[in-house]
Amino acid sequence: MSNLLNKYKLLLACVMGFITSYAFAPTYYIIILFLSFPILLFLLYNATSYKDSFRIGWCFGFGYFLNGLYWVSYALLIDNIFGWLVPFAIILIPAILALYTGVTTVTLHMVRKSHTIAFTLSFICLWILFEIARTTLFTGLPWLALGYSLSKWPTMIQSASLGGVFLLSFILLCAASIPFVIINSKKNKEQLILPITIALLFITLPIANYIYGTNRLNNATIRFYEQHIRIVQPNISQSLKWNERKQNDNLLKLMYLTNKPSANHNVFIVWPEAAASTFSFNEKGVRNFIKRIIPTDSYLIAGGLRNEKSSQIWNSIFVINHDGDIVNYYDKIHLLPFGEYIPLRQFLPFNINKITYGLSDFTPGTTVKTIKIKNLPSFRPLICYEAFFAHELLNNNNRPDIFINFINDAWFGNSPGPYQHLDMTIFRSVEYGIPMIRAANTGISIVTDPYGRILQRLPLNSEGLIDGKIPFSLATNTIYGIYGNYTLIMFLLVLFGVTLITVQKRY
Repeated sequence: MSNLLNKYKLLLACVMGFITSYAFAPTYYIIILFLSFPILLFLLYNATSYKDSFRIGWCFGFGYFLNGLYWVSYALLIDNIFGWLVPFAIILIPAILALYTGVTTVTLHMVRKSHTIAFTLSFICLWILFEIARTTLFTGLPWLALGYSLSKWPTMIQSASLGGVFLLSFILLCAASIPFVIINSKKNKEQLILPITIALLFITLPIANYIYGTNRLNNATIRFYEQHIRIVQPNISQSLKWNERKQNDNLLKLMYLTNKPSANHNVFIVWPEAAASTFSFNEKGVRNFIKRIIPTDSYLIAGGLRNEKSSQIWNSIFVINHDGDIVNYYDKIHLLPFGEYIPLRQFLPFNINKITYGLSDFTPGTTVKTIKIKNLPSFRPLICYEAFFAHELLNNNNRPDIFINFINDAWFGNSPGPYQHLDMTIFRSVEYGIPMIRAANTGISIVTDPYGRILQRLPLNSEGLIDGKIPFSLATNTIYGIYGNYTLIMFLLVLFGVTLITVQKRY
């Protein structure tokens, strides 16, 4: 009977994790958090051992990432080569990421059977700390941080300018824990004054967050540069993008869209990641062919593969002028494991190909770069999922006027992936007070203001253009832009430490 109950308990944890992922794009069922996390807390509070706590946390995390990231396997279906890996990707990725939740809950077991408030605060601190760890350790896996579930509501994400996406995770988790705080305190016959006080405090956090966001947006004044931008979204499917027979057609499609009449002057053009596919912008003949669609005194900023005689290949951004000359470029720094390179390849006894086009691994860039060209706003290029790592975006000396994200979400079809990626990108605008320009091959291309509000948008799986002005960034840096995650990390460590000391003294 006991074994059967344990199995049901683990199944319940897995189901709660599974439904929690519906809080994110494109469904945004935030209300689910007020069911799933209290149930998880009840299960953990009654865990009988460290092993039991780990199993509960791992099962919750497995369900969470299974339903939240199943779409990653879509990339393996583009070519017949990797289709056999789909079952492994669907199971293995969640199983690995669930280790973070397992470690979170096994650490929480140190305060087992303590006062409900101490237990809840410890859980919240540990969950957020391990969310941050998951985003930074082992190249980082930033998906499904709880704060991203608020992206649909610009008013509710303005506090990211203070403490980033993880501050929003903290606020959400405090609010979602209220049912557990009240019910468990009453069940344990604890004095209800403190639990009710903490519950009221937890309620004030999202209310204060809303008031702060409303006030910030009501007082926002947006100014625009005189220069205009044209974002080209060609909507080329991944099955055709690297097809050798379609290379000419793909390039001509980009040029045709770019060359459509425009009422704007001073336009500069943005193409998405690896826009020209196998055509190399290193080749003068290719640039001479493309330059005819670049207006005088304008530039094409486009993603492409950069190669040199050393046989190294970079996933890069090129800035090309009206004469077909490369006036600047940027090499992607944070490469995607298995997508753009094979980790620890030199230690493997057999050869494995990366998922993206070509047999050779890409070479990582070495420098965070802000590009400034004549009278254009300076910009920080962000290639693909580089935009998901807030702590890596800038160095101290080169705050750009705008971010430009070059991405190709055609890998993931009409799944939650492109919508989740969009939400993660929007947060970078709020955190740093810098507008985001996003050029996506199949969508979703956008222009945001420095508060993360979408000013223009092209929907997923559509062909088209965005023509418009470029917003100014905020005149001063945000608090998050100055201190990053450090303030929140220190607060969480101190809060957890004080809670741990209190528990040890009382119990």
